[in-house]
Amino acid sequence: MTMQDLAAVRLPELFEPHALDALEQNPDGAVALRALAETARVIGPDDPRNGKLGLLATTGWRLLLQHSQARPAILLTRMDRELNDHPQMSHLRLTALARSGQHAEYREELARLVSVSRGDPALRNALRSLVLSHADVCALLFPLLDDELFNGATGSIAERLATLRADYMPQIVEKTIVDSLAQIRGVPEHDFKAFSDEVNWGRVMAGYFKFVMSGYNHHVIAYGPDDERTRDAKRRSQAVRDAVLIDNTLVQQAARQGQSIFIANLHGGMSAVTDLGIGVPSMPLSIVAAGVPVNAPEPNFHVPADAPDVAMRFLKLAKLLKQGPRLVHIFPDGPFGDMQDAWLIDRPIVVGRGAGMLAWRARAATFVPRSQWDGSKVTLVLEAGPNAAAYTDGDQFVANFVEFYVGHMRRMILGPAIDMAPNGGFWRFFQ
Repeated sequence: MTMQDLAAVRLPELFEPHALDALEQNPDGAVALRALAETARVIGPDDPRNGKLGLLATTGWRLLLQHSQARPAILLTRMDRELNDHPQMSHLRLTALARSGQHAEYREELARLVSVSRGDPALRNALRSLVLSHADVCALLFPLLDDELFNGATGSIAERLATLRADYMPQIVEKTIVDSLAQIRGVPEHDFKAFSDEVNWGRVMAGYFKFVMSGYNHHVIAYGPDDERTRDAKRRSQAVRDAVLIDNTLVQQAARQGQSIFIANLHGGMSAVTDLGIGVPSMPLSIVAAGVPVNAPEPNFHVPADAPDVAMRFLKLAKLLKQGPRLVHIFPDGPFGDMQDAWLIDRPIVVGRGAGMLAWRARAATFVPRSQWDGSKVTLVLEAGPNAAAYTDGDQFVANFVEFYVGHMRRMILGPAIDMAPNGGFWRFFQ
């Protein structure tokens, strides 16, 4: 772009010439520069965002979320040295690094920002929110992050969370989701903040539980079970396990009868933290979800829902289910696979048909987890859904399974706010 083009949208007034020239010199930078100019042109000179920070943040998030352009977004966050460690730029940069798959660079930058944040509470809170959102990516920096950001070295989970809540009330659930939920539930205006805090705090707890469990699992893989770093991570994770009660009674009954077990998870509540022992350890395990590893040791077999060969792996899982009982964790509320229309309270949604179809093929017992926080511990209850062994009509079974699953969503939306913990999945229909 020419300097005249940039001048027309005030960019030379806001940014140093060498910064604009540097962007122009490589393909990702040129993409970022054109997007920056377009943003300045669209939002206009009188828009409050038409300042240095506002333009960079607005453009960066548009590149990342609308166009999946992570590298240009990262370059924008480093365009102005004075803003390099600003919470908004740090948040955008780390999110873009996670989306781009640059996990080693993500962890290196996160460790640097943690050091910088010791004198910057706003940056510290931004980093906490990011760690809770990217628990798996951050796990190799555990327990450094646990100590620095979550006061996690000592105490029970309840004590850690109480200390954290006194210091930190995040807003990491999208406000549009909170607004929709409040409207559905008829929350009075004077109660809105308390409701929003409870929804967000449930999400914080679920994210922190996952972060701690991921930290331990990654340390086992990276350093081995007998390394002191792993033993330390295990001690911390034990506090999470001690705070969780799991009612597996109905699952164990079905397993003793030789049935496959289908646990239809939701992207909400504590049950999404699947490392908390939900299921039957003696059974081969299959997880159907985005991002699961493809190299699970036999007889386990996973299906990454976002992988190019998902259809082939899905068929293989169907064959494995014919060979013997298997424990399957699956997320029918995700955006992948064949979908079935449904109605949730006041809006149309879609639910994946794959879980019901697989469960029918396996003549499996189905369950949906429900979690409840009482202030010091969480209870996970596996509620029985339709049992495929009791049906002679596969279509009827799938229809009843979807109805049961959507009913569970409804109960979560209308239940205690702290037990929602929205985290993707069907919550997209409330944005």
